Amino acid sequence: MAGDYSVVYLPRNMLDDVGEMEEIDLNIQDALRSFYDDSMFLEKLGAMAVSIAEDDQLYVPEQLLRLLDRHDHHRELKRRIANYFNGGTTLEDTAEFVLKNENIQPVALEQCEPVFQDFFLKLSERAKDQSRLCKAVMFYGVAMALYEWKDRQRGGVPYDRELHGPICFSIHPRK
Repeated sequence: MAGDYSVVYLPRNMLDDVGEMEEIDLNIQDALRSFYDDSMFLEKLGAMAVSIAEDDQLYVPEQLLRLLDRHDHHRELKRRIANYFNGGTTLEDTAEFVLKNENIQPVALEQCEPVFQDFFLKLSERAKDQSRLCKAVMFYGVAMALYEWKDRQRGGVPYDRELHGPICFSIHPRK
């Protein structure tokens, strides 16, 4: 029957953001190689984000939960992820950090702040249908937490890779 369909026109910049997000996702996959397909990918990235968040487990999950809960088919979230990783070395630096720490033990959710628990559980549930998006969101969360960590560490002095070296967790015996 004529008229049983509708055409939705997206603004050109929205189409560009979606395309950029797909490219960013492919870049994340390439940068992380086989770790991207690890069955514990989200759990390990969650552990990294919590570890470097230290006492501030609220900021990043609050931001990402707000974006995940928007009713815009994740357009704003995808736009922000694409913008964050476009240009500069943020994607490469985050990938290097993740790969150096890929053997981290998954996080014990009950030891995390409730907002992080909510974020992680929501992301895990959505990963059943939207795995690529959820992996990109968690990678973005690690990148944001890493940026915040660097900001706290430098105490007014910009982080300098040549001076400070790569960021990596040290292994401490359990007390």
